[in-house]
This record gives sequence, C-alpha cells and structure tokens, in this order.
Amino acid sequence: MLEQTNILNLSVSESSFLVLGAAGTIGQAVTKEIFKRNPKKLHCVDISENNLVELVRDIRSEYGYIDGDFQTFALDIGSPIYDAFIESDGIYDYVLNLSALKHVRS
Repeated sequence: MLEQTNILNLSVSESSFLVLGAAGTIGQAVTKEIFKRNPKKLHCVDISENNLVELVRDIRSEYGYIDGDFQTFALDIGSPIYDAFIESDGIYDYVLNLSALKHVRS
C-alpha cells in the first residue's frame, strides 16, 4: 500500500491539473488532495469568487505553499472569458470537471 501511495504522489507531483468547480464541496476535497501532493501546476476555476477565497484560505492554513503553479480563477466555464483563459494557458495533463448546478435547497 505504501508503494502505491508513493507512486500516486510522484505521478501527481509531475503533472498539471485544471479543476473546474473547484470551490464546491467535492471540488474542494479533490483540490486539497491534489494540492498536498505538490503538483507541477494546479489551476482552480469556479464561478464563486467567495468560495474560491475560502478554499485558498483553508489550503494555506492547512498545507501552506507548494513549489508548483497554484492559481484560482473566478470564471464561468460557459463564457468567452473562460475560452480566452484556455487559449492562453490550456495545457493540462488532467482536467477534472466537478462543476454542478446546485441540487440541494439552501
């Protein structure tokens, strides 16, 4: 089991990730798991700027900083601005689309 964990950590540390819906419940959990394995690049996109700020605050207080490129972007993935974002730096090894419409009543 330890060897599998080391293989996973090595694989993540050599990879670049784009997480869509990164500030949602599942998105935050996945983003934190990726972050703590020190990825080469981790870009997080969500429509909610406030939730992204909360995500960064949680990550910084729990894990600190990484050597890789960690950035968040408050974007609507259906917008022309998102298209421009992808055109400018859309090279990722993995794209995780965890975005969803709110399905639970507040």
